[in-house]
Amino acid sequence: MENDMILTGYVSDKEKEDLYKKADIFVMPSLAEGFGLPILEAMQKNIPVLCSDIPPFFEIGMDSVLYFDPRDPQDMADKINMVMANEHLQKDLIAKGIRNIENYSWEKCAGETLKVLIG
Repeated sequence: MENDMILTGYVSDKEKEDLYKKADIFVMPSLAEGFGLPILEAMQKNIPVLCSDIPPFFEIGMDSVLYFDPRDPQDMADKINMVMANEHLQKDLIAKGIRNIENYSWEKCAGETLKVLIG
């Protein structure tokens, strides 16, 4: 699988767009996150999402992603293989992702932030 994966450090916005265009799946194996914006970006690009089974991702991804134990490489590999081998599952994750991203927008974020700031 090494020849089929791209492990990146920092990428520019242009490089990120190119990576999303080439991606068959999006995998986010974080152990800790404050918010998983890349998960929503991938959903917006119609890419099936797999991510760690950590609380912030459950809150963001709900039922629109496939979760794995980030401390268990075999579980992650099994889930990646499962999605790659199952076109129906890919389409299901994409459809759920499209529905999920409707819950998020920068306008909604700004409005909710303003409510907190002004009370």
